[in-house]
Amino acid sequence: VVSNEGCEAEITKKVNLNTYLNIATSFSPNNDNKNDDFGLIHKEIKDIQEYKIYNRWGELVFDGGNDPDARWDGTFRGQDQEVGVYILYVKALGAYNQEYNFKENITLIR
Repeated sequence: VVSNEGCEAEITKKVNLNTYLNIATSFSPNNDNKNDDFGLIHKEIKDIQEYKIYNRWGELVFDGGNDPDARWDGTFRGQDQEVGVYILYVKALGAYNQEYNFKENITLIR
């Protein structure tokens, strides 16, 4: 910046433009320490408005609330859930007001 009087000033600020929200397609809660729970893969997420997983009968089996780091271990009411496909709904807001809306199938494998 240069003022009318010829004075110069400079300011540098680093800005992280890397914001994302990704979804894994499957997980295997079999206690082998590899993909044992399901969670969102994210960076710079400001607000989770919905993060829910339903079984094939439409029953809510996991509610992550507004926590982007919430993880599902493949159980519901203390019981292991069946191998199969589940429906994930995620609605979130990332840095720079990037909107994310997901309705995805995720597969539970044992």
